[in-house]
Amino acid sequence: MSKHTIIVGAGISGLTAAAYLCNEGHSVTLVEKSDELGGLIGGFNRDGFIFDHGIRGVENSGTLFPMLRQLGIHVDFLPNIVDMGIGSKIISIDPRENYQTYKDLLLAFYPDEAASIDKIFKDIKKISKYMKVLYDIDNPLFLNPKTDAKYLMKTILPWMFQYTFTIGKIEKLKTPIRAYLRRYTNNPDLIDAISQHFFTDTPTFFALSYLKMHSDYYYPKGGTRSIVKALKDFIIAKGGVIKTNSEIDKIDIDRQVAYHKDTAYPYDALLWCGDLNAMYRSIQNTSIDYHETKKRLEQAKGNDSIYQMYMTVDLPKTYFQDKFSGHLFYMPTQKGLSTLAMTEQALIAHLSGLDEKQQVEVLFQWLTDFARLTTYEISVPVVRDETLAPENQSSVIISTLFSYELTKWIQTSGLYDVFKKHLSQAIIDVLERTLLPGWQSKIINDFEATPLTIENRLNNTNGAITGWSFKGEIPVEHKLFKIAKSIKTPFPNVFQSSHWSFSPSGFPTSIVTAKLAANKIHKLVK
Repeated sequence: MSKHTIIVGAGISGLTAAAYLCNEGHSVTLVEKSDELGGLIGGFNRDGFIFDHGIRGVENSGTLFPMLRQLGIHVDFLPNIVDMGIGSKIISIDPRENYQTYKDLLLAFYPDEAASIDKIFKDIKKISKYMKVLYDIDNPLFLNPKTDAKYLMKTILPWMFQYTFTIGKIEKLKTPIRAYLRRYTNNPDLIDAISQHFFTDTPTFFALSYLKMHSDYYYPKGGTRSIVKALKDFIIAKGGVIKTNSEIDKIDIDRQVAYHKDTAYPYDALLWCGDLNAMYRSIQNTSIDYHETKKRLEQAKGNDSIYQMYMTVDLPKTYFQDKFSGHLFYMPTQKGLSTLAMTEQALIAHLSGLDEKQQVEVLFQWLTDFARLTTYEISVPVVRDETLAPENQSSVIISTLFSYELTKWIQTSGLYDVFKKHLSQAIIDVLERTLLPGWQSKIINDFEATPLTIENRLNNTNGAITGWSFKGEIPVEHKLFKIAKSIKTPFPNVFQSSHWSFSPSGFPTSIVTAKLAANKIHKLVK
C-alpha cells in the first residue's frame, strides 16, 4: 500500500490506532515526542523496581479486552482489587454487595449523615446500572460482523435499545459532583470524602460510576508497560515504523507534510493523538480558517494534575498486603481539603505579597496541612505481581491531585526544589502516623513527578492527566451519542483521537476514539 499515515503521539490512543492500521496493511509511522512509548500508560525500571507511570490498573469497560482479542494480541492480566480507606478503616469495593462496605465506611465516620448517605447511595446504585448497560458487554466497535454475527444478533441488537435509553439518562447527570452532593448534605467533610479524589467539577455520572468501574479493573502481569510492549511489538511485526524523541512541530496542511525539525513526514492521512493545543500551534500553510477553534482551545484549561512519589522500600509485599489489596484510595483523616485555611488561588495571592522567608514559612505550613487532608491513590505493584521488585522489597507509588498553577508559581519563585522536598517528607510523615507505621525507616530511595514533569514530558496543557477541565467551556465534543464526531478536525485528511478529543475522557475513551479514527482513515486511504 503506497499511501502513508502519520500518527502523532504514542500513548494508548496512538498505539491502538497504529496497531489497527498496520493490521490492515497500511504504511504507518508512529511519531512520539519523548524517549519512551505509552504516555501515561506504561512504566519503567529503576534499580530492579518496576513502577507504573500513570494509571495503576486498567479498566476493561468492554473495550480493552475485545480490542486485544480482535488484533490477536495476548497480555496476561491479574485481579486488581480497589480499596477505599479513611483513617484506620480500609474496605474493598464490591458491587456484588451493592457497595454496602463503602456505605458502612462512610457511616462509621459520618453517623449523623445517615439519611444523606442513604439517598446518595440510591443514586450510586442507579448510576451503576447505567454503567452496566454501557460497559458490561463488548463494545460493538471491536467485533467482527462475520465471526461475531451470533453475538451481534443475540446481544448487541437488544443492547442498542437499552444503550439509547441509557445515554439520555446519563446526559441529565452532568451536574458537578460537589454541587450534586450539596443537594443532600451540608457536611463538607462528607462531601470531601466522596469527591475530593475526583477532578474539579467532575460530572456526577462520571464520579459516582467509579464504584462500578473499580470492579472492572485489572493489572497486566509485568505492569502496565506490558500493554505498551505488546502493542509496540505488534506494530513493528506488521511493518509499522516507530520514531521516538521526535516532536512534530510543523504541519504543512496544503502540502500534507508534517515536520520534526528538518525531518519531513509526508502523509495521506494524519492522526493527532496528543494535546490539541500542540497540534494547532503546528499548523501552517492553509487557507482554512481555524483560528476560532484554536482560540477556544487556548482559552480552555487542562484537567487537574498530580503530585506523584515513587519509592523503593525495604519491606516485603506482606507488609502492605496485610493493610490493603495493593491499590488504595486513602484519606488519612475524616477531615478533608475544605478545611484548608486557603485555596490554591488564595494561597498564590497571599504568597505574592510576602518576602521570601515569609513565603517559605506560609507555603510549608500549607503543604503540611494539605498532606494531612488530601486523598491519596497508593499502589504497590508487587502485591499483584511479585516479580516487580527484588525479593522482600517493594516499589510504592503515591499520588494526589495537585494544582498546576500553584506548582508553576512555586517554580517561578525559585522554591521548586524545597517545595518538592517538603511536600514529599510531609506525605511520608502522614502515612507513617496513619496507614504505614514503621515504613519511613525502610525507605531506600524516593523521587517525584510534579505537574510540570508531566507538562514537559508529554506536552500536556497544564500538566493534565485526562484531557480538558470540566470547569468552563469544554472545547471538544462532550456528548456520548456524538463521540464519532470527536475525531474530526477542520483540516482535510487530518484527524484527532485520545483523551484530548472527547470529554469526559480516560483510558477506554482513548481506545474508542483511536478505533473510530483508524476506521475512518482505513476507508480514506485504502
